[in-house]
Amino acid sequence: MRLPKRYKRFMKKIVVMFFVATAMVNGSCTNEKEQENVQDLGPAVMTDSTDTKEPEDTPNMFTSQAISLTDNERSGVNKVNEFTFTLFKTIAEKGKGKNVFLSPLSVSYVLGMLSNGATGQTAKEISSLLHIESSNFEGSNRLFQKLISELPGTDSNVELRLANLVAVDKRVTLESTFQKSMEDYYLAKVASLDFAQHSAVDYINDWCNRQTEGMIPEILNYDELYPGMYVSIANAVYFNAPWRQSFEESETKDEDFTAEDGSKMLLPIMHREDVFHYCDTENYSVVSLKYSKGNKWTMNILLPHEGKTVSDVVKTLNMQSWAAVAKRQVTADVDVKLPRFESNQEYGLNNILADMGASSMFKPLNEFPNICQNTDGFFVSMIKHVAGIKVSEQGTKAAAVTIAGSDISNGDDGPDGAYIIPFHATRPFIYLIQEASSGAIVFIGAYYGQ
Repeated sequence: MRLPKRYKRFMKKIVVMFFVATAMVNGSCTNEKEQENVQDLGPAVMTDSTDTKEPEDTPNMFTSQAISLTDNERSGVNKVNEFTFTLFKTIAEKGKGKNVFLSPLSVSYVLGMLSNGATGQTAKEISSLLHIESSNFEGSNRLFQKLISELPGTDSNVELRLANLVAVDKRVTLESTFQKSMEDYYLAKVASLDFAQHSAVDYINDWCNRQTEGMIPEILNYDELYPGMYVSIANAVYFNAPWRQSFEESETKDEDFTAEDGSKMLLPIMHREDVFHYCDTENYSVVSLKYSKGNKWTMNILLPHEGKTVSDVVKTLNMQSWAAVAKRQVTADVDVKLPRFESNQEYGLNNILADMGASSMFKPLNEFPNICQNTDGFFVSMIKHVAGIKVSEQGTKAAAVTIAGSDISNGDDGPDGAYIIPFHATRPFIYLIQEASSGAIVFIGAYYGQ
């Protein structure tokens, strides 16, 4: 029997992903209290990245801590994952043949924060979108609080950062209940800005720059935060991890990558032969690439069978089918080939989320009355998602931004155990990154080649 290759460990931390969402509001308002152009209204829960780094000579004592979830909380994670698959499906089907990359978890955080200010049909549609009961936003708040508090501690060699920002124009005052929910459940930093000044854009961009270690130096242009807008709600997700065992750079070779139309392109293809978790289904096979040594974080690669397409696989994806695949995985000797690739994407989510059943938040229905005092007619005018990912021999780098703008209306053995399974992702594939103890899917994408 041929023995799998074993590669030396390469413990270099790699940045993986970042997402931000911003909701901005405009309209008439009154505010009796004059405020400074930039004034924090609540505790800053995220420090500058330079404040949290360990000195290079500090010993790294490895720890791994699973998240303990109640049955209701685990059900809540599954519902967020269902939203993940639905959003991914919708985007992938609208742009067939184009690379896809996003973090539905970040979008979920923004929708969760917005839900605290919503009423009527808008609240019902957001709850339906996230697969939660409209009467149980409190439960979803507590779940988001638990994930933001405990996901970062699952593996000490994996740096995960979840951060939220509520930036408010100085002309308005947040409702006290809304601000308390943002600070208590979402650990959000609340700041008062003068949206008529460029300093407001600079502040938000600087916050994003710090949360992403410079990967996203800015998310807004000066004309995207104009004086008629009043609130910016943002979420950032930052993930920094090495592969559990890196790909040897000497094994990377230029090889053909075959697109779905049969055309070929020459790409650097990484190679590693080892024991992996593996599963074969009717339409695709799956191999799981571990990050670090805590067995908590994994990139799962879904490779369509010959004759099948990414679209064929996407149609089958939902929380039930994915849970079944996870249960069927076995350990096997697998010969893995995977492109060293980069992918950068941008999406306007207004029509996508409306098509998924949440159109009311984009209409001037005055159904966000619980966000600010002295304002009427809040509605979401724009949601944009920008994302990028880089996969290399050492790990993964990625960054993404989601912006939502609101206006106010003026009215153990491998199969058979005796052979090495070829898993050559030299044709289009799907990938997702998931944390094991919670089951939370944090990122998802599809790669069709350059």
